[in-house]
Amino acid sequence: LMETAISRAAMVRVYAPDPELALVKSRAFYDACDGITILSGSGLVINGHVLTSTTLLGQVLQTSGAEALHSCQLSPGAQIQVQLEGDPSSQWRNANLVQHLPLPNAAATVKALVGSGSWEYVGRPEGGHMFGGMSDWDLFVCISVLELDTSGTCNPRSKELNCRHPATICRGETCVLVSCPFGLVAPPVFSGSTTQGVVSNLLPLGKATPAQILLTDTRAMPGSEGAGLFDSSGNLLGLMGPALRRSSDQSVPGLSIAMMAHPVLVALRTLVGPTRQLTMGRASWGLSGPSGLEKSFSSGDMAIQRGTKAVVTVRVGPRWGSGVVVSPSGYVLTNGHVLKSDKDESLQPASVFVNGSWCNSDFIAISTGWMDLALLKLNSSIISEWPFLSVEPSTEVERGQRVLAIGSGLFCPSSICSTQSVTTGLISKVVRVGGVKVMLQSSALVHQGASGGALVDMATGCFLGLITSNARHVSGQIIPQINFSMPVSCLTSLATFLNQAGVDNLQTCRHQMEQAWSMSNKEFTEVWNLEPPPWDVHLDDVDAVNLSSKSKL
Repeated sequence: LMETAISRAAMVRVYAPDPELALVKSRAFYDACDGITILSGSGLVINGHVLTSTTLLGQVLQTSGAEALHSCQLSPGAQIQVQLEGDPSSQWRNANLVQHLPLPNAAATVKALVGSGSWEYVGRPEGGHMFGGMSDWDLFVCISVLELDTSGTCNPRSKELNCRHPATICRGETCVLVSCPFGLVAPPVFSGSTTQGVVSNLLPLGKATPAQILLTDTRAMPGSEGAGLFDSSGNLLGLMGPALRRSSDQSVPGLSIAMMAHPVLVALRTLVGPTRQLTMGRASWGLSGPSGLEKSFSSGDMAIQRGTKAVVTVRVGPRWGSGVVVSPSGYVLTNGHVLKSDKDESLQPASVFVNGSWCNSDFIAISTGWMDLALLKLNSSIISEWPFLSVEPSTEVERGQRVLAIGSGLFCPSSICSTQSVTTGLISKVVRVGGVKVMLQSSALVHQGASGGALVDMATGCFLGLITSNARHVSGQIIPQINFSMPVSCLTSLATFLNQAGVDNLQTCRHQMEQAWSMSNKEFTEVWNLEPPPWDVHLDDVDAVNLSSKSKL
């Protein structure tokens, strides 16, 4: 895997006269000296050519009108250079811009996903529009093709590269990114940096149109745009887009968008003219159809796929959260705060998105004690034979255990994104009070909307905990990498209810479960409120006097 990924990695830099520093606006990093500005990004080497993000080059194109997409002329004095990862000479080689690849289907998907005004990206052009009449999000997905100057000893990377078809890619599978974040700041340090994550989601949904983009929790920083994203066997999955950030507070969510590689290479093969013909040999392209390069699923993979289906979206008015189908009879477990907001204590009707449509649900129970739980009921015929996650503890939870977080976080559910996203991390800590597990802390990325989702074991897909909350800064900004889940071992009363509840004794079993959920526990509540323990620092009299004096000063 690493040999293939590294052999295809490159760092791309562009420099141009820029005495007014017009090129650096909205950039996370740059270098400028004597009226020259240098920007850098990442690239993927294919057959003596390099693919990179057009966001890196758009501002140095000579033509800015409707002909810009068909013109590859740079502004006077601008140059593009490429440094191949693994080249012992570390030589910067000149490159010519030969083609732009607009991806309208990918652009439409991204626009539908991010909505209007909530999101932007690093390097986004000011004013919302760029060359060729393209919007900023059209530019986000556009790929530029560079032709390397292969004079001298440059190896155009002839090692075989296979490209996965979108239909063969699944949520939760491992992916690796080799890129150059902040590359020009210190190329020996940052070029060829490797990060690993999982495929979080594939968009858009539906069998009629193959997925055009994928979401991943692989760390992709500014400068990673244009890099190749590979699976665990070294097959190409996608090309990384620029880093996303919220328009309101400039926070970076940790999830990144990559354009599917297959449509990119198909567009490249279609658009390259006879005078710039690329070699389309099998060893160079390896374009597989839906039946090619199928992933071989282990039992753990299949369990994870079932888990992603068992987690559903719960909508209450304009708000949404997640839920977990916990029985074949249609019971859905979620958080109490998904149904009741802080501003409105009344219960609102909840709809659940399952099996491709929104379904009404019946309210069963909600906790009034320390546990933030609620139970809904769907008509069993709606989810007949639908996957569910058992609340019977089936595996021990340990610190350092690899987990997946599954939920409807970050992006508002829509026709484009109506399935759950998957992120990966570790169990950071199992919090116990008096020997009882009361909280699981994980490092998997969790965002607003994932409350009520599932934390599952990455190896087996077993349900470990109900995602419940995040840590926040004092400003209110969420910290996605610090989050807390209710252990499945705390759900014994729910397990009893699901096993015993029948037509005749439903109300009795429900009452017993509500009693268990309503029990108060001061120590458990303090843990979930992140309250510090009692002050246990003792000062002698002299130190206390000194401290008092300093506080007055």
